[in-house]
Amino acid sequence: MASSAPLQPITGRLEGASFRIEFVSILAALVGVLSGLIAYVLYDLIGLFTNLAYYHEWSFHFRSLENTHLGPWIIVPILILIAIIGTPIYVIRDRRKRRSNQRPR
Repeated sequence: MASSAPLQPITGRLEGASFRIEFVSILAALVGVLSGLIAYVLYDLIGLFTNLAYYHEWSFHFRSLENTHLGPWIIVPILILIAIIGTPIYVIRDRRKRRSNQRPR
């Protein structure tokens, strides 16, 4: 049932809510700026490690791998890296799966 009493406007100031909105907005802006800086640094690190691995040169500049001296063999280091990183992940996931199946229910 709806009340028949007239609605009263809020006359007090909502200073606490205003402060929180401004504070959260400033925090969101800082997180955005920080995320952008981190993305820029990671992008440069990818360029650096690519240059170190394929061209043996200390540079952040991206180059095309089209004219590399490795030719089709360029895929071999990538496959080795995937095996080195992927195998422990697969083993850990498999162990967790086996442990969860052994628990009594």
